[in-house]
Amino acid sequence: MLRFDGIFGQGSGQIPARRRIAKAILTLTTEGSGATSTTGGRFYRLTIPFTESATWQGLGNGIQIGAETIASADTDTGGQVAAFGTRSFDVTTSLRAWQAGAANHGWAILNPGARRWSFRSSDWSTAAERPMLTVVLDH
Repeated sequence: MLRFDGIFGQGSGQIPARRRIAKAILTLTTEGSGATSTTGGRFYRLTIPFTESATWQGLGNGIQIGAETIASADTDTGGQVAAFGTRSFDVTTSLRAWQAGAANHGWAILNPGARRWSFRSSDWSTAAERPMLTVVLDH
């Protein structure tokens, strides 16, 4: 699960409600569990809030597509992803939905395969390797 809070508003670094989002890119630094590649995952917008300490297992039966998430993925990692390294994903659909009024509860990134896919989180010691959201606005 991953979420960026406070991304819309009139404050510094926020996206104004009336500015059209041209593109939104999420960059993650991935790290596998000894594999050279993994199947990655699909990005589903969550329909329920979660706390920073929440886990997939801690949500009862886990995260179920269509129950705790929207029914279809907004983005896919595109098949195989390197187990180690930086990858970027187009999350424009999600950002536009949140800007239009859908609740921003972040994403559940669900792996359709049996392999674990990990990425560095917001508390990683090296800031450059933490999740980064880049948003380009139309003029």
